[in-house]
Amino acid sequence: MKGERLAEVRKDRGLKQRELSKILAVSETTISGYENNRNRPDDEIKVNIAKTFDISLDYLLGAIDDEITLTRDNMIILPKDFPKDARSKVLEYIELIMFKYMHE
Repeated sequence: MKGERLAEVRKDRGLKQRELSKILAVSETTISGYENNRNRPDDEIKVNIAKTFDISLDYLLGAIDDEITLTRDNMIILPKDFPKDARSKVLEYIELIMFKYMHE
């Protein structure tokens, strides 16, 4: 697992290491070790991390560079070089279209 990705996802979700350690039933030191690439989580912990954040293991392991949900809900395939900040605009537009068609 790429520790920096775990740290980024954790921070993006507004969790502190202490909070994640309680969710995963490991010590805060263990979380720090994962994030600093000093320790590697076992497969069960990796799956729990993926479920906790609804993020693919492929992303957490560094096999892909785009965040994809674990459940693959609302998955949209965009070109590889599509600007990351433009992705949110695409999602906003989709929500607008959904709202429009639901209220016709």
